[in-house]
Amino acid sequence: SELGVTDRVEWLRARTSAGFTWQEMADLYRSCDIVGSEFSGWTGLITLEGASCGKPVITYVEPDAMASMYPDGHPLVQATNAQEVCEAIMTLTDPERRRSIGKSSRQWVLDHHDRSVVARRSESMLEARGIPGKRKSDGQQR
Repeated sequence: SELGVTDRVEWLRARTSAGFTWQEMADLYRSCDIVGSEFSGWTGLITLEGASCGKPVITYVEPDAMASMYPDGHPLVQATNAQEVCEAIMTLTDPERRRSIGKSSRQWVLDHHDRSVVARRSESMLEARGIPGKRKSDGQQR
């Protein structure tokens, strides 16, 4: 109500107390225009899932931490209060802008959070700390 969009928001409830299934969540992300994330200062599941579905994500991520992790930047739409959320929504009323940010968001997730990328980064970090990589059965290091 603080944003003045109550009449344009549909509050959804899962059919069970366990919440939405992964498939239901993916369907919901794909059906929306914009994803609002946790505003927690970091990228949580909602941020990554919404972005991976090619949607613009409005959130708050701590700028210094994000700059150190993603020196080339990120496509997430920053907002720290209700006024900034309203401004972000207004900016994203342009379908071409939504499409462009959504496309960039999906590519950013693939570039930085795809499981193969995360696995390689994890192996590299472990090796840097002297923990060798797992060996294949033929004796070659992976």
